[in-house]
Amino acid sequence: MAKILRGILFFILPMVWTFTVESSVPSGPLQMTLTKKPDERMATLRRQGPKVYRQLRETAFDKSQPFQLRWRALMSMAWMGRKEASVDLQEALHSKD
Repeated sequence: MAKILRGILFFILPMVWTFTVESSVPSGPLQMTLTKKPDERMATLRRQGPKVYRQLRETAFDKSQPFQLRWRALMSMAWMGRKEASVDLQEALHSKD
C-alpha cells in the first residue's frame, strides 16, 4: 500500500500537475504578450502605452489566471509603473496568493 501511495505522489501527481499547467493556454492579447521574453514583453507593453497598466493589474490579481502569468503581469507593472506601482505591489505583498 505504501508503495502505491509513493508511486502516486512521486510519479502520477507531477505528471497531472505538469499537464494542467501546460494546458492553460493564454487566451487574450495581453496574456500572449506576457508569455514573451522580458525584452520583447516590455517593448510590446510600452508600445501599448499607459492604458495597459490597468489590464496588467487586473491580470496580476485575477486568481483564475495561472500563477506564472500573474507573476509576469506583476513584474511588468513594477517595470512600467515604477514609483506609481508601489501601492499595487504593497497590496500584492500582503495577498495570501
